[in-house]
Amino acid sequence: MDSSLPKTLIYKIAISDDEKYVFAATESGPYVYIESLKKWFSLAGKDSPDQTYWSVEYLPGQRTARFCTYGRGLWDFKIEEELGVSDQASTESTVSVRAFPLPATSSVSLDIGGLENGGRLMVFDMEGRVVKSLKISAGPTNQTILWDLCDFSGRRVSPGNYICTVSSGPVPDFCKIVVE
Repeated sequence: MDSSLPKTLIYKIAISDDEKYVFAATESGPYVYIESLKKWFSLAGKDSPDQTYWSVEYLPGQRTARFCTYGRGLWDFKIEEELGVSDQASTESTVSVRAFPLPATSSVSLDIGGLENGGRLMVFDMEGRVVKSLKISAGPTNQTILWDLCDFSGRRVSPGNYICTVSSGPVPDFCKIVVE
């Protein structure tokens, strides 16, 4: 269960009522483990406090994980919608995506493998908003896409962490993109 979690001290864990998500308050920041993907993801973003998270609790009626820091108070992460993962789907992804160079300064190359019939690439900020979405045409099984770090309107995205997903079936693959 430590896949993608940095070596850090975990102070408190909370589990969603449907047991799909495990939230961890750590000295490195807030994290979520998504059971269907068997991976941890950082929830830190440009609007979250950059310090130790001491506590977390899950509020089932609000579908919200409430994290606590001493210096900056409470920070909520609300689960609004799940994208790209079916409850009946296998946890084995047929596609893969890797980003380089990291951190990205002017652009990032996204190496995508396993695309047989095309697919969709989406980039999310840490608040869950889609900043870029591209339809990938059927073509070579392995492709490289260059993202210029611009959003839909052509403006450069803010420095921070982003999640890139590529899907070509029921189970997407993910990678983290760090923009400086």
